[in-house]
Amino acid sequence: MFGITKFTRSLALNKINYQRKFLENNFISFGSNDIPLSSFVKNAYHNSDRYIVEVNHRVWSLYHYANNKDLKNVCGTITLPSSYHKKKSNRYKNSNYINDIEHTPKAGALYLSKMFKRLLDLRVFRDIKKEDKCYFRVYEPHKDGTPHLHFSMFVPVDKVEEIAAKFKEYFKNKYENLQVKFETNINNPIAYLMKYILKTFDDLRDPNSKYTDLSLWYVYNSITRFYTSRTLISLDVYRCVNGRYDLLELTQMYKDRELVVYLNKETNKIHSIYDAIGNIYTKALVIVQQVKRDSRFKLNYKKKYKEPIIRIDGVEYITFNNELVVFDPIKPVVQMSDMNLYQHYLDMNEDIEEYNLHHYGLVKNEMINRELLEGEILSINEYNAEFDL
Repeated sequence: MFGITKFTRSLALNKINYQRKFLENNFISFGSNDIPLSSFVKNAYHNSDRYIVEVNHRVWSLYHYANNKDLKNVCGTITLPSSYHKKKSNRYKNSNYINDIEHTPKAGALYLSKMFKRLLDLRVFRDIKKEDKCYFRVYEPHKDGTPHLHFSMFVPVDKVEEIAAKFKEYFKNKYENLQVKFETNINNPIAYLMKYILKTFDDLRDPNSKYTDLSLWYVYNSITRFYTSRTLISLDVYRCVNGRYDLLELTQMYKDRELVVYLNKETNKIHSIYDAIGNIYTKALVIVQQVKRDSRFKLNYKKKYKEPIIRIDGVEYITFNNELVVFDPIKPVVQMSDMNLYQHYLDMNEDIEEYNLHHYGLVKNEMINRELLEGEILSINEYNAEFDL
């Protein structure tokens, strides 16, 4: 069913099992504790309970956001043209089906995504303020494996009928071969779409159950079940605070400037988060002592080639342009991120005698230049005699 054959079922199951074995048989050691990598992962197939709870929270948060703003719902379904469908029904082949790489389930999902994006780009939708609209969408397969798209869109009351009319007109004029259905009178829009979301997780809730062809369809075709608009605060922030606040609370706090999020410039990842009281999250600087692997399960990968270090009379060198140059493991000061530069400055102050005076001067001047430190920029020659702390 869903276009999954014995061969593709085997490939999808192997992919899931391979990931699981790797995550469960590889550990990061923190002191005397060995923690499996699976503890750090959360998706539909690994820690699925936590993932399903999060998806449910995201949907209901958007729904409550829409209710708080008195937004009304436009639901829709977009079905691909006949050329994407292998069968007309469960029994009969479709003579219009095109069997090539541009008509696979994955290609069909991408095409549906483009069609939905074109709806969002229509002026009638773009003219609505960002805070007065939101949506979520779900991909689901027909029995022959061809995907179709369900969406639920929330907009101001006075825009509902106009948006539905413009959407219908757009598809009628531009894409007559697409089957499109719009509804504006659904009494319980959240239940309408949640039934499509949750039924794709039915076999994931019981760890002893077998994966159905429905779940394997998403794995084999690399199709994501569920997307939302970027109305609420980033999931990265929500996950960092670990349940301290829900998505709606975090979003409102951020808008009211009661929540401050600092990013690492080098990685663009969250470094720390502050609420009105103080720090509520700081990324731990963890030193991984050891990665243990089950000897029965190893990954094949290419090691990144590194220039060998050559030691001569206690001095380390590397080759550069066919010449030996002294190896300096410290990144150039001007290339350091603000956080790394500040940490390097603190490290030097803890053990001053281990550092070159001129290097200390360069670091301090760069700190002052970036307004990370108060003071006057001096010539590095001024640092020959003593340190100015």
